[in-house]
Amino acid sequence: MEYDPDFSANVVCRDNPKCVFTHRDLHFDVVIKNNKEATIQLPLEFMRNVGPMLTLHDNRSRRSKTIPLGMPDAALLSNLTIVGPGQSVSIPCYIGAATLERMGGTAADVTAVVKIGAPLPKSTEFHIIGRVDFRITGTDVSKHQLPGNEL
Repeated sequence: MEYDPDFSANVVCRDNPKCVFTHRDLHFDVVIKNNKEATIQLPLEFMRNVGPMLTLHDNRSRRSKTIPLGMPDAALLSNLTIVGPGQSVSIPCYIGAATLERMGGTAADVTAVVKIGAPLPKSTEFHIIGRVDFRITGTDVSKHQLPGNEL
């Protein structure tokens, strides 16, 4: 699947650069950058309200779990945020501790797939503008990992 070249996306785990699960909710930000040489308008508050599409893949058992989206508030679609060339905006997200406990707890080894959607210009039809995959490991796994959080 192709993604919109006008955007790039990245994930930053808050206070936890290696995204290690420590029996607490895992908070992260999805950072979306405008790669165009012109401004872009995004319904950022709507996107924050709904959240990204998030699927967790257990790297050991090969099971997957999709995290449901938030309840959309269509009134937020008209509240547009202007993102200048090279500027970034973020969407705060989290994965609940109970979900990661069920996926192995301190032995968790999970790939999170985050897809960001936005409406097409002058439309309410959404399309995927970016995708980020990142790895979440429990404390037992992260002790034995090489430096970094590469997949």
